[in-house]
Amino acid sequence: MMTHDTPHPAATFAATFVLYYIAHLIADHWCQRSEDAVGKQAPGWAGVRHCLSHTASVVLTTAVVLGVGMVLLGLRAPVDVVAASLLVVGVSHYLVDRGTPLRWLARLTANEGYMDRVSVVRAPDQVPDTTGPGTGAFHLDQSWHVAWAGVGALIIALGAA
Repeated sequence: MMTHDTPHPAATFAATFVLYYIAHLIADHWCQRSEDAVGKQAPGWAGVRHCLSHTASVVLTTAVVLGVGMVLLGLRAPVDVVAASLLVVGVSHYLVDRGTPLRWLARLTANEGYMDRVSVVRAPDQVPDTTGPGTGAFHLDQSWHVAWAGVGALIIALGAA
C-alpha cells in the first residue's frame, strides 16, 4: 500500500532505470577485464569462465550503484525484489554476451545483416572490425543490455509499490 512517503511506481522506475543505466556503463566499459572481454565468447569452459567473471562484475557493480543510489534517493524495495531484479539482469547479460544468442536474436529479428555490415575500420590498411564499439554487433548488444536494465527497474518499481 502506498503512503505519502512511498514514491509512485513510475518515479521508482525512472530513478532505478537511471541507476541501472549508470551501473551498466560502469560495469560494461570500466569494470570489464580485458581478458574477459576477449575471452567471453570463446568456446567451452574457458569462454564460460570469462563470461561468468564479467557477469559477476556486472551484477556486483549494479548492486553497489543501486544500493547507494536507492539509499541516497530514499527509495525502498524488499531485498528479495532487488535480488530478483539483479538475477534477471545478470542472466540476460550472460546469455547475450556469450555471442551465439546475440547472433540468433539478430537472425530472428532480421538484423543479421545489420550485425554483419555495420563495421568500423580502426586503422589504415586493416580489415573492418565487426565486433567492437561502433559496430552493429556492439549496438545490438548494448540495446539488449539497456532493455533488460529497464526490466530490472520495472521489477523493483512494481515490487516496491
